[in-house]
Amino acid sequence: MSNPLVKVIALCATEPSVPAGAERVQINLDDAAVAGAMLRLTHLPESPKAVVCAWMPAESVESWVAGLPADAAAYSVEERVVLPITPDRVDAEGRVEGFANIALLRCPAEMEYSEWRRIWQEDHVGPAVDLQATFGYVQNRVLQPLTPNAPAIDAIVEEQFPIEALGDFKAFYGVSTDEEMGQRMTAMLASVVRFGADRDIDVIPTSRYEFVPREVD
Repeated sequence: MSNPLVKVIALCATEPSVPAGAERVQINLDDAAVAGAMLRLTHLPESPKAVVCAWMPAESVESWVAGLPADAAAYSVEERVVLPITPDRVDAEGRVEGFANIALLRCPAEMEYSEWRRIWQEDHVGPAVDLQATFGYVQNRVLQPLTPNAPAIDAIVEEQFPIEALGDFKAFYGVSTDEEMGQRMTAMLASVVRFGADRDIDVIPTSRYEFVPREVD
């Protein structure tokens, strides 16, 4: 029986050349296709331009991380796929339709980590899926940083939306009227406030690609 793959996520200042050693790679780029995004939040000194997700055997992690750019921040994560992306949503070039918001979450200092995790991974899942037009949703709980410069982050969330939601809040919430939009926005805010995701959060709009553009040995 083969051992399960380890998932590593790297935050990069530029689009990186992806090191060899991973069995699956996903690259999220803050590129021209998402330049007009209405939702963009930055808590870090500088927002990452690329987020690389890689799945690999545990023995490959150290060498894979060593091959990243010097300014990359890498993390070992525990992945929970709530809404998987279906193959029909990926085009011939590997781009997933729509766009992906990558959210970097932090447990507030005044909260117990166990309670923060419970609310985020249990109570918030329903609102996150039901109140928004997401068709892809992944929760990544950070297990440990893998680079010395990695800023403190407790979770990395991947949410896939229709491209119309990039600049239209009604499309973002999957509704047709202002009244419905207001109701969903209020309910969503009430949910994120419970685990402190209404502050100290990064939200990075990206294009998601299911292939490796470049690979180096």
